[in-house]
Amino acid sequence: MEPLIMFDTIFLIVGFSIIIGSCFGSFANMMIYRLCSTQSLFTARSMCPACKQILDLLDLIPIISYLRLGGRCKSCSQIIAKRYLIVELITPILFFFFLYPSSFMYLNLHYLVFGYIMLILFFTDLESFLLPLPLTGFLVILGFITSFFADRLLDNLISTAIIAIGFLLFRYIFNLIYKQDTFGLGDIILLSAITFNFGWQICISTFYCAVILGGFYSILLILLKKRSRKDLIPFGPFIIIGFLCSFQFLTMAVPFLFVN
Repeated sequence: MEPLIMFDTIFLIVGFSIIIGSCFGSFANMMIYRLCSTQSLFTARSMCPACKQILDLLDLIPIISYLRLGGRCKSCSQIIAKRYLIVELITPILFFFFLYPSSFMYLNLHYLVFGYIMLILFFTDLESFLLPLPLTGFLVILGFITSFFADRLLDNLISTAIIAIGFLLFRYIFNLIYKQDTFGLGDIILLSAITFNFGWQICISTFYCAVILGGFYSILLILLKKRSRKDLIPFGPFIIIGFLCSFQFLTMAVPFLFVN
């Protein structure tokens, strides 16, 4: 009976994750689009970005609506960005890890909220070179709250202050050298939020990974002649990818480097 019970439990977790997670994914898509535009976050109706046609209820069903419409607006046949489907597929995975008992983030609301906000920030910066202060600031506040209850507030506050000042100096020097804005304040706030939530080791490793990944990506674009050396790329997505790599490595492979 145990395998049957286990199968039933996993089936329920998967089903719940798909239903609830995809709904949160739909909301994340709405946030991403409106943060990248001038639309109100909560008062405006959902509409096609191209023809401005108000969407029907059937057009708002996560995942299913995209597949049913073939990735196109039913009114103007404009292609709908694949990002809508991607986000609505990622969020159920996030919720599955939150609900699955053997997961590293089982019932860890801190990880769930942090991961969800990072997902929104990833695509917001990718599409508009924007890391909105309300979201990055929320992550800083989240770090403050979790540090307080974990009795690490003073240590994390000092670490975050040092990291923030260090990156501000780094930004100032590089801006003087390259005569342009090379490193956004949103990136610094995001790195500070990572420090406040997970410690300075994760932050430094995240930045190191982000620089390497961003550098390789820039070189590839230059070699393919899709960008010049003076063109900027959004750094936020590389910070987030670097954070995922660093979190997995520093908290699992070498736990002695991670300060609880």
